[in-house]
Amino acid sequence: MDETGVSRTALVEARGLTKVFDGVTVLRDVDLDIYAGEIHALVGANGSGKSTLIKILSGYHQPSSGRVIAIPRTLGEREPTLAFVHQDLALIESMSVLENVALSCGYTTGALRRIRWKSMREAAATLLSEFGLSVKATSTVGSLGGTERRLVAIARATHSLGQDRGVLVLDEPTAALPPDEVHRVFEVMELVARRGSGVLFVSHNLAETLSIARTVTVLRDGRVVARVQAADSSVEDLAAYMFGSGGEALVHADEVHAAVAALKATTTAQKGSPPAMRLQGINSLRLKNIDIDVWPGEVLGITGLVGCGKSELGRVMAGAQACTSGTISVHGGKPLRFTTPGQALDSGVAYVPPDRRRFGGVLTMDARENVTLGTLSSFFQQGRLRKGKELKSVAKQMVEVGAVPRNPRQKFAAFSGGNQQKLVFARVLRMNPRVVVLDDPTQGVDAETIPELYRFVREMADGGCGVVVITADLDELVDVSDRVIVLKDGEQSEELEGEQVTMEKVGLAVAHGRRAGVR
Repeated sequence: MDETGVSRTALVEARGLTKVFDGVTVLRDVDLDIYAGEIHALVGANGSGKSTLIKILSGYHQPSSGRVIAIPRTLGEREPTLAFVHQDLALIESMSVLENVALSCGYTTGALRRIRWKSMREAAATLLSEFGLSVKATSTVGSLGGTERRLVAIARATHSLGQDRGVLVLDEPTAALPPDEVHRVFEVMELVARRGSGVLFVSHNLAETLSIARTVTVLRDGRVVARVQAADSSVEDLAAYMFGSGGEALVHADEVHAAVAALKATTTAQKGSPPAMRLQGINSLRLKNIDIDVWPGEVLGITGLVGCGKSELGRVMAGAQACTSGTISVHGGKPLRFTTPGQALDSGVAYVPPDRRRFGGVLTMDARENVTLGTLSSFFQQGRLRKGKELKSVAKQMVEVGAVPRNPRQKFAAFSGGNQQKLVFARVLRMNPRVVVLDDPTQGVDAETIPELYRFVREMADGGCGVVVITADLDELVDVSDRVIVLKDGEQSEELEGEQVTMEKVGLAVAHGRRAGVR
């Protein structure tokens, strides 16, 4: 029986979980119950202890005290299976969907232990169909879109639970997805719960959390500060628990939002000078005849529905994907056709990709190494790397961007999502680029950190940089953009500027995909 007096079957109980690293307590006396047939959300700001708790549940970390237990009375003598889908999906992109499922769930063998590929393909096709995936089992994972990859990872994890009730743990499953694709993940979560398994859903998006979860547990500074029913709570309630009932962090966020608005009001695109970037006649796999000028001092937003080509445009700008025709010039320079990221960097173009864990940072390197990746040569003297000078410089910059913990020697993978993104921004700021291309810069970042990232964006523009922000988040576009270009089916569909950049007008342009100039 839970705290509401309703009798339910607990699949997992965590009691008194405490974890101490190097004398620092990052998790303190945490209790957590996950029930059969229920979606339970876990929320908290970056650094609140969510990742540590997940790693304890997975067995990656052992708690300093406390334990994770099952309920033998309801499950027989075996503990329930826990299956995990982490932010890093652990999929091998060069292998097929079928092979990725088999690596986790095992191969079916027959006589002489030969793999029964035909029966495995049939089983995989049934599994994919069950989860609403129209992809072929023989397709390589690398050929799939972001939503399909995530659903494949969830289907694989759920399949590993077998026929027994277990617990599916999803760490930020919607963070890298466009808003109109989130419902597909939610449908799968509800399917798993209806089968009698439990779902633990970790998210930064409070509105999404309340729309899908039954119970919400809130962590702050390593402690459980609230456990509430989603139906009885609001986004404001959860935010108050996450950031402190005194509202200090929320007030701080409001102050940063005000500062961003003030910077936006005073920054003027320098249209009398050469464009920071000029794209002429760009065609690629999806893009069709793109002509765009990005001005110094301007934040240009790029948006559109799934499949419109906005992320592909970002990759072309950054040299991460070659265009088939057209040219790019930077700050009045010679028109070029970038074929590598190195060419773009040499021209003064910095790029922040949408998936920071796969492409934005090197997980096995520490903060110092990640921040100085693009400027390492500045720390060489007489052929030797001056690590002390490098450490001191990075430590100072970590304070400037607010990254915590402020330890340049900590591995990038050990930082929370928002702090990883701050380190990525620190690397970009250090490079003094002429153009910055940011693809979905706030995905998987907690609400308190997002205004800080917006401030970095506006400050880069205020310094004369041309900034391109690619996102499907209309709130984000309106917050930071001076001008917005809407793409539809790889083509420029609408352009809005100044007072036209409102939620209503951008939303209508995205929804209808009107051609520029058509009323």
